[in-house]
Amino acid sequence: MSLNENTIFEYGDGGGLYIRAGVAVVTGTTFESNTAFYGGATYGNGGAIAILSGSLSLMGSELLNNVSGYHGGGLHSSGSAVVTVDGTTFEGNSAMFNGGALALRGGTADLLRVELLGNEANQGAGIYSNAVVTLVEGLVEDNTAIVGGGVYHATAEVAASMNIRDSSFLDNVGSGGTGGIHNAGCETYLLLEDSVVFRNKSFGSIFAGGITNEGNAHGAPTMDLVRANVSLNQSTANGGGILNSDGNL
Repeated sequence: MSLNENTIFEYGDGGGLYIRAGVAVVTGTTFESNTAFYGGATYGNGGAIAILSGSLSLMGSELLNNVSGYHGGGLHSSGSAVVTVDGTTFEGNSAMFNGGALALRGGTADLLRVELLGNEANQGAGIYSNAVVTLVEGLVEDNTAIVGGGVYHATAEVAASMNIRDSSFLDNVGSGGTGGIHNAGCETYLLLEDSVVFRNKSFGSIFAGGITNEGNAHGAPTMDLVRANVSLNQSTANGGGILNSDGNL
């Protein structure tokens, strides 16, 4: 199945598919060039797919060149949504604000064997997360954001956690901040295990090329690095590889 060139013009989310509740299983589907325009307030999320509650299983699919005027160029989740993505490629998607490929802003998400390639956003071009997320065997490559070219993980209303295993972050760019992985806020936890962070770049900021762990006035985030290989990253400021700023590392 294909869902191509569908558009939400004003007050809605999900250019290709919107899930308000219930159970959705999507297999072997291409979402290409769908658009959710920014309609003011909180609308315009999920260029290809948006889910508010219920569950989504997305398997063996492609999300290509979709556009969000707000969050989540490829996929946007919020509320109590339960998301599982397996063997799926997100390429060339963009968001005006956060989450070029995926904006995970609530609920839980299990990501297995996903490829996030050449996506763009303000924060978190690959993944923007305020949720409980697991990423296993992922490839996050050639994504570009102002901060967090690969991942931007932060706390919103509840404590957020992200467990990353056996994944690769390659050649991502932060045009004004961290290139690879940015972990920020209080009560935020990120585990990076048996993974590589190579050749990521940060320009024109105080943040690292590879990984930044950044606290704020409300508290400190925690990051655990277990058998992680952080190499050949570059920054124009502090921490070519890793910067820990008021965090627990």
